[in-house]
Amino acid sequence: MESLIIVCEKPDAQNALELAADAGFGGAQTWLEEDVENCEIPAASLFCVAIKDAKKREKIADFLRKGGAKFASIIHPSCEISKFAKIGEGALVEPFCLVSANAKLGDFCVVQSHSLIGHNAEVGAFSNIGSHCDITGFCKIGEFCEIEDGAVLIPNVKIGAGVRVVANSAAIKSAKDFETIGGIPARKIGAGK
Repeated sequence: MESLIIVCEKPDAQNALELAADAGFGGAQTWLEEDVENCEIPAASLFCVAIKDAKKREKIADFLRKGGAKFASIIHPSCEISKFAKIGEGALVEPFCLVSANAKLGDFCVVQSHSLIGHNAEVGAFSNIGSHCDITGFCKIGEFCEIEDGAVLIPNVKIGAGVRVVANSAAIKSAKDFETIGGIPARKIGAGK
């Protein structure tokens, strides 16, 4: 049986192991992000890159992939995932999330606890969805986005690549690539990532 190795930052190591155990990956181990390039990639292992910074997550995933690594998506068993949803490679879905019918989570995206991904919504690769977010139906979130805790996107909102949606904001209009939006209703308040 393949073992699981979670690449994470030191303060998150215990939480990562507990999430993996809850998701059925008993015996998982952690590698700290700063040690990855000095480790030999075991052939019979799966990896999950649980680093908050999306660019670091991409760099580590690329390094591991070049070394022949395979990736697991970790989905906490308390989550409700539609059988019609698509979950990308290396995704991480924390406790008490809902991913509705025909929703798509991109590769290596993170959905933090108590968040909702509505029907037909799409979350781009390497994006982070904070805790208690509501991404309603038909929303589309680009790659490398940061949707902070408590943010709400109403139906059909399109969020471009590299956009940051500030915590507790309500996005009722679409945002262009690399913007920061915030407030109720959310408006452009600066440059994105």
